[in-house]
Amino acid sequence: MRKTLGSFLITLMIGAGAFAGSVDGKWTGEMKREGGKKADQKRRTLPVTLTLASEDGTLKGTLKASAGKKSAAEEIRYGKLEGDKIYFQTLRKTKKGEQTVRWEGKLEGDELKLTQQGKGKKNGTEFTLRRAS
Repeated sequence: MRKTLGSFLITLMIGAGAFAGSVDGKWTGEMKREGGKKADQKRRTLPVTLTLASEDGTLKGTLKASAGKKSAAEEIRYGKLEGDKIYFQTLRKTKKGEQTVRWEGKLEGDELKLTQQGKGKKNGTEFTLRRAS
């Protein structure tokens, strides 16, 4: 009986660890952005690349969600992994200074459904990434 219970608990812990690690890797997709307030700013689609690594509920990595020559990957800050949900922040440099962007996501198989929420914004931008590696 003890052996069976011990084996069951070990299997359960290994399974939980494997699930938590399943978010690790490279994720790619596109995010649709609304145009700005100016008439010439149209809706656009940005390529997104997210690279994640998790350890003991902590999430690290980079996110690149912009196009152009000056675009750079942003480092993930305050990353958390809770079951199939992830939470993190990035710091974006804009013409108006630095902007904190909050991200939330849910892992569903080989898809990661994310929501981007800028500081002071009421509605977030939702999009889906797919596992690349």
